[in-house]
Formats: sequence, structure tokens, C-alpha cells
Amino acid sequence: MKIVNINSKEQKKLVLATRVLISIFFLITSVSCENNSENKFKGKWVNIKNENKKIVISRSGENFIVNINDTRKHKAFENNDILKIIIGNDTINGEIDGENHLIINNESFVKLNKRYTNPGAGIY
Repeated sequence: MKIVNINSKEQKKLVLATRVLISIFFLITSVSCENNSENKFKGKWVNIKNENKKIVISRSGENFIVNINDTRKHKAFENNDILKIIIGNDTINGEIDGENHLIINNESFVKLNKRYTNPGAGIY
């Protein structure tokens, strides 16, 4: 490895600017990856076998709100990559499989890629 001497002020500024840009790039990349893992459940999901079965999952602070077929909203939280949906006195588990499907009660849901706006719930 050859060490290069930097003599001029312009070269030193260029090296410093390059280091700053690389640091910013790595910071943005790490933050965006973290946000994606936190929001993997968030969005609109449609049952693979019956497109009339829909689930909308939105954030509510640290937890989630799960809206099933626009009829009832249920509180939920994530624990060890499992979405725990609280329905009455029961808790139903949901998780993302290897094909990025949401599995709830042996039913498979696919996430819609479009962004939807829900007044009061924001964009999901």
C-alpha cells in the first residue's frame, strides 16, 4: 500500500469532504434498514385465496392497530418478530414467512405495495 502525501489545502478539503459524505451515507443506510425492520407489519394486506379478506396494520406509538375487514380494530404489539394481536381475552400471532407473506391463523396474506392514506392513521 502506497501512502500519498497531501500537500495542498484543496486536496485536504477534498479528502475531508469525501470522508464526511461516506459517513453520512453509512448513517442513512443503517437508519433506513432499521426503520424497514420496524415497519415490516405495517401496511395493507390481502388474503391470497380470498381478496375480500383484508387487514390494515398501522402504527400507534410503539404498538400497532390491526383493522380486520374494516369492521373491528384490535391492539397489537411486536415481540421477537411476531405480531401479537389482542382480540378480547385471546392473543393471535402473526408473522412474516420467507416469502414475505403475513401468516395469521394458517391464512396467508400478501402486502400491497401501494401507499394508502387513512385519515387519522397517516400513510401506511
